[in-house]
Amino acid sequence: MPPQAVTPYAPARVPRPERVDLRGQETHVLVWGSTRAPRLFLLHGWMDVAASFQFLVDVLAREWCVIAPDLRGFRAHGLEQTDFASAL
Repeated sequence: MPPQAVTPYAPARVPRPERVDLRGQETHVLVWGSTRAPRLFLLHGWMDVAASFQFLVDVLAREWCVIAPDLRGFRAHGLEQTDFASAL
């Protein structure tokens, strides 16, 4: 039996990447939906990133504005590796 072709996942809702200041730290945030809609704020766990919520966002009702930051030290947050010691 030949292997079946894998179809890449195509997101139903494409996020808008933004940068916001959180307590003096520039933070990368993904936003899905209208900013006029009720907000749903999602936080990822250790060794994960904001984009991991894409599957969840795609099944949520469209009337939500979903906001997911990349936590400090993950993905596009921008914290340099040399800054970890001073962050403790």
